[in-house]
Amino acid sequence: MTRTIPLALLLAVPALAAPLPDAERDRLAVARVYGAWTDPLGGCSFRAAGPRLHVRLPEYPRGIIEYMPGPIDAPRFVRRMNGDFSASVRAEVPRQPDERLGNAGGQSRFVAAGLTAEDGRGSRAGIRKFEKMDGGHRTAYGSAFRMANGGGGGSGTGAGKDSDTRLFLRLARKGTQVQFATSTDGKAWREYGKQEVGWAGEVTLGLIAENTTGVAVEVTFDHFAVTEAKD
Repeated sequence: MTRTIPLALLLAVPALAAPLPDAERDRLAVARVYGAWTDPLGGCSFRAAGPRLHVRLPEYPRGIIEYMPGPIDAPRFVRRMNGDFSASVRAEVPRQPDERLGNAGGQSRFVAAGLTAEDGRGSRAGIRKFEKMDGGHRTAYGSAFRMANGGGGGSGTGAGKDSDTRLFLRLARKGTQVQFATSTDGKAWREYGKQEVGWAGEVTLGLIAENTTGVAVEVTFDHFAVTEAKD
C-alpha cells in the first residue's frame, strides 16, 4: 500500500458542523500525510504551503545524529510502522556560508533534513540532506545508524558549493536491515549502502529537521511517500 496523498487536497477538507480552527485543521491534515508533529524542546514550527511542508528551526541547537546516544531532541513528523517499508522524500536545505559550518567548541555545526527510524529498543537509522563541513570539506548528504547494543557509525558524501540544495532520500526496512538511497529526480535511485541494525518489532518512522549553526533556518519537504510491504 502506497500513501501519496497531495497535501494541498488534504488541506481543503469539507467544513464540519462545528468547524475546526484553521491551525488545528491544518495540523490534522499535515499529520495525515507526514505523521504526527513532535517538538521535544519546543521553539520549532511548521507551515504547509501547497504541496510543500516548511519547518522553521531556531538558532539554538536542535539535532542528533543516529550514532550518538541520548534522546532525539530535533523536531520530527512520526508514524508507527509494523513491518517492512520504503519511505522517500525530497528534502531542501538552504545554502550556508562556510564560516557558519564546521566545528565550534567541539560542536559540529550543520543544517539537515531527512528521514529517520527507531525501534522500541533504541536501534536507529537515518539519511539526511546536509549543509555541513567535515575537515574543511562540504558534506552534501549522509547516513548514520546505532544499534541497541551501542554499535554504530555513519558516512557522508561531499559536494561542491554549487550542488543542488534539494535531494530525494529513501530509507527502507527489510527485516532487521536498513537500506539507504538517494536520487536527484525521484526516479533514478542510487543505492547508498545497507546496514544491519537489528530492528525488532514496531519502528517509529519520521521526517526530521536539524540545525546547530546558531542562526535560525527553514528546511522544506515534499514528494513524501511510504510503501508498506504486503502480507
